[in-house]
Amino acid sequence: MSEALQRAVRRLRTIDRSLWVLLGVVVISSVGSGMPWYTMGILFTPLTAEFGWGRGAYSVAQSLYILANNLSALPIGNLVDRWGSRWMMGITGVASFIIWGLISRIGHTSPERAILVLYALYILLGIASSGLGNVSCSALVARWFRKRRGLAMGVALIGGSLPGVILVPLSAPFIDAYGWRAFTMLLGVLAFVCSLPIVLWIIREAPPEPAPSPAEGPANVAPSYSAREALRTPTFWMMSLGFALGQLASVAIQMHAIPFLMDRGLSRAAASSIWGFLALWGIIGKVTLGWAADRFSARLVCSLSLLAQAISVIVALSSPRPEAAWVFALLFGLGMGGQLCTRAAIVAEYYGVRAYGTIWGLITFFILPGMVGGGPLAGFLYDVTGSYRMPYALFVGAFVLGAAAFLFLRKPRTERRLT
Repeated sequence: MSEALQRAVRRLRTIDRSLWVLLGVVVISSVGSGMPWYTMGILFTPLTAEFGWGRGAYSVAQSLYILANNLSALPIGNLVDRWGSRWMMGITGVASFIIWGLISRIGHTSPERAILVLYALYILLGIASSGLGNVSCSALVARWFRKRRGLAMGVALIGGSLPGVILVPLSAPFIDAYGWRAFTMLLGVLAFVCSLPIVLWIIREAPPEPAPSPAEGPANVAPSYSAREALRTPTFWMMSLGFALGQLASVAIQMHAIPFLMDRGLSRAAASSIWGFLALWGIIGKVTLGWAADRFSARLVCSLSLLAQAISVIVALSSPRPEAAWVFALLFGLGMGGQLCTRAAIVAEYYGVRAYGTIWGLITFFILPGMVGGGPLAGFLYDVTGSYRMPYALFVGAFVLGAAAFLFLRKPRTERRLT
């Protein structure tokens, strides 16, 4: 075999490996990030109906999941930077299987005791989800894909929406036929089957980034900051503010999407179908807007994505007609997908990948109050006013301010360290 052909074969194998890893990340993120998130909305009505909890009390359980998920992002990100994503995915995949099984066994006890058990299990699920999905997957993709990072991240995040497209529409008839306990047992099996074999046979750590050649010179090499250096830049804080405002509104609206749609006069089946339609447009947004982020500007795409979600909420509040609900799902899903797929691209573009896991963990730590507080705020305001109009109007304002933060985001001006 000629030397040129050997180089071509080696190049083809490298491409094949990166694509296989990306496919594996899609599946793992579906059970690590997407499945827990969409399931909390699916279980909202069955659990509150069986145990008699208010919407605010159940929203606290969802927020505890988010709290644990984000507080654990910093230590897990640090471990991923040190030892890689693969082993973290394996451990948390097994843990997710066990936790879903325990959720299905919440006993017929007093509502007060049952909600405390659910709180504890959602906390554990949030930690497992951080290791199996969010941090590990985004760090792996950011390191494998250096040129088309926005598109690759958009494809990877398809996994986070697949449960919304597949699981949500099928959940209502399944729960009606077999109950929510059988449903959560099924989720545990899916978490195990869809994570451990892929971690063992497909997922691999990215090869080290080659050193720049003398011809390239340091000026053409992407900057790479340590976590401490990133914290010293004003850009980090503006970026965190934008992410915080966007996540405050987006997470809370997703947490209450199904009950909100049912309050608009839709049946649970119809609300679940619209929620699945929203997830489908989330997939489309992740891929198309991820591509746009590579071609144009990740921060601009993120800003427009936040504005699209603001418009979707205004449409939903302006009319109780079913058509308005479908338009809400389309615009919100598209914007949500763009918001998610640009996060890794923005962080890697501005700070490099040397300490990506730790820097992303720091950002999630600082945006945590908004992510945790938005859901209960909407739930308790609903309990007081009997309507989502007041909290959703506040969320529109948060989307607009977050969009402005990214619109005016600028590259860090401190001395740049090279990978």
